[in-house]
Amino acid sequence: MPLQARSDLPSDGPGGDEGHEAVVEQLRSQAELLLEQAAELEVLNEELAGAAARLQGLVDSALDAIVVTDSASRILEWNHHAETIFGWPQAEVRGRTLGETIIPARYRQAHDRGVRHYLESGEGPILNRRIEISALHRDGREFPVELTVAATRWGAEVVFTSFIRDITERKQAEAYLAAQYAVTRVLAETSTAEDAAPRVLEALCRALEWDLGIFWLVDGDGALRPSASWSVPEVAGQGFEEVSAQMRFVRGRGLPGRVWQRAAPEWIPDVTRHPDFPRSDAAAAAGLCAAFAFPVVVGTEYIGTMEFFSRRAVEPGAALLDSMAAMGSDIGQFLKRKQAEEAVRVREEAQRFFAGVSATLAASTPDFAGTIRALARLAVPFLADRCGIYLAGEDGQLRLVHRARAGAPDEPREAHADTPPVPPGHPLREVVQTGEPRVIPPGDGEAGEESRVLVPLRARGRTLGALSLAAGPGRRPYHAGDARAALEFADRAALAVDNARLFAQVEEANRAKSQFLATMSHELRTPLNAVLGYTSLLESGIPEPLSDAVLQYVGRVGLSARHLSQLIEEILAFSRLEAGRETVAAAPVDVGEVVREVEAIVEPLAREKGLRLVVNAAAPSPPLRTDPRKLRQILLNLLGNAIKFTARGEIVFTTRAQDGDVLFCVRDTGVGVPREHLERIFEPFWQVEQGNTRVAQGTGLGLSVSRRLAHLLGGTLHAESRPGEGSTFVLRLPSTPPG
Repeated sequence: MPLQARSDLPSDGPGGDEGHEAVVEQLRSQAELLLEQAAELEVLNEELAGAAARLQGLVDSALDAIVVTDSASRILEWNHHAETIFGWPQAEVRGRTLGETIIPARYRQAHDRGVRHYLESGEGPILNRRIEISALHRDGREFPVELTVAATRWGAEVVFTSFIRDITERKQAEAYLAAQYAVTRVLAETSTAEDAAPRVLEALCRALEWDLGIFWLVDGDGALRPSASWSVPEVAGQGFEEVSAQMRFVRGRGLPGRVWQRAAPEWIPDVTRHPDFPRSDAAAAAGLCAAFAFPVVVGTEYIGTMEFFSRRAVEPGAALLDSMAAMGSDIGQFLKRKQAEEAVRVREEAQRFFAGVSATLAASTPDFAGTIRALARLAVPFLADRCGIYLAGEDGQLRLVHRARAGAPDEPREAHADTPPVPPGHPLREVVQTGEPRVIPPGDGEAGEESRVLVPLRARGRTLGALSLAAGPGRRPYHAGDARAALEFADRAALAVDNARLFAQVEEANRAKSQFLATMSHELRTPLNAVLGYTSLLESGIPEPLSDAVLQYVGRVGLSARHLSQLIEEILAFSRLEAGRETVAAAPVDVGEVVREVEAIVEPLAREKGLRLVVNAAAPSPPLRTDPRKLRQILLNLLGNAIKFTARGEIVFTTRAQDGDVLFCVRDTGVGVPREHLERIFEPFWQVEQGNTRVAQGTGLGLSVSRRLAHLLGGTLHAESRPGEGSTFVLRLPSTPPG
């Protein structure tokens, strides 16, 4: 304490020695007091230094960052934990403003306004309150903190003490729980993997506060392709999703491919500067910065990669990345299960589709244009949004013959020699040459913005052309599995096209045959009728009677001419039946009269060969309504065959009524027919042979024509026989023809 003069000290005067002693004593007392006070002050200073050291130790050991700033927001104090969570050493931050050091740019103006408001009014809405806000690390990334600010006046000066706690782990745990709940809810509410993927991305983006998510799925070609995406409105339409939609990543390439290769999450602080991020320009244009991705797996099977982006430089943290890897397994199990269910559904749909294809093609008209049109409409829209059918012409060139588009009328193209062919080097030519399908991804150059699959049209060992299927904007891009389905469709389509071509060729051949037969009928019958006419005149003695020898020759000429006429009639009848031009002219028939007419014709033939003809006609004649001309033709064929193949014995011709039908039976005692040939004898041009020589001459059409005529009349014709004992042919006709 300061020394003060004592007014009671004695002055010089009488008794001066005593006065001096008193002064000295008083000074000694004061000195002792000063020494005591100095000792006390030293103790106080030591205690104050210890308290300051203890306080600094408490501040430095605090779990929170403690930052003291003045009224200009300059940093005065910065504890050890502040160094840890913000990355700035104390020596570098003293004198820096709080805003430029730890406050994100978007909050700095609000901070400055709040300080000014307190200095002017003494009020601060956030003072002495606990709030959550984003803080800025020295490396530029943001992280969540819990902040409490207290204001203290030191005389005329105001200082602010901020207590800051890094709550990254807590916020990440909360975000993960929110994300897990949101994803679990999405998976419970969605029924297909296709619907679940974008909703899972949205749930994770919202819960984790990321701006964009993309799900990359391993496709049938062994590459990652984008399957779904979601983004906030501020990022949507900025071009990044569109660029990503054109990308494919193999294992180890790009962020999705590296996650696939490592089967572990990965974080990129700034995608615009990363050396292996092919979409960096598009990301910069969209304002994207940080990214992280995690694998979606089931056991050892890799399903895909989920990739997320933020416009802020945020770090998800190791704990959250590990948690998301675990969630990826849950998502993978769900997607795998739904993919299996979807595969079953698609397989069932495909089975129904291909069954429908077969049924449609079987029921459709066999004409070529109709078949092509049916095929195009089957492909669209089940397999594609656009379909083109290309066929090879006689010159070997590939040309478009039909095009179909969903929601638009078909575009049939009649391919002529002057129709421009598919140019050399086109993928369609490669498909036709190799016989292998090809998938063309969107943006390939050949496909433009569409995904396409090209498959060959193959039938009966030949490649007829190719089928081009295109997926529009609403359909996912094609992969190898789609090519297999398209190839199965193309094989059926090619068979239908080939059948239609063959049918057209058969129709053309039938027309040519009919024209030929009509011409030949006229050309053959005209001279034959002349021969028969003149033969009849000669046999009648016109112009003069002939000798017996000449008459015998004339008779042989007439017999041969009549035989030739019969052969021509058989051929023409068979032709009419084959062409379906034979009709039934039903009328009441007197069975007895028909029997007598037939008997009169064949009896001379049997007698000439030394055979006995026995006729047992039912009496009275059973009622019958049928085509009399065709009935006579059948009976003459059966009796003529019996005479032809019987060397000796008899021919028995019987008629009777049975169960409302009329039966005509012809039994002979000829060579008979082996059991294994009983049906073959009714095939066109087939005859029983013995050795290398046929038993009888003829076209081999008589029995075939007879059975077809019997069926046309609503009846049946069958044979019973034993070799060496003869044969029996039974014609059964209904009393009234059907229809």
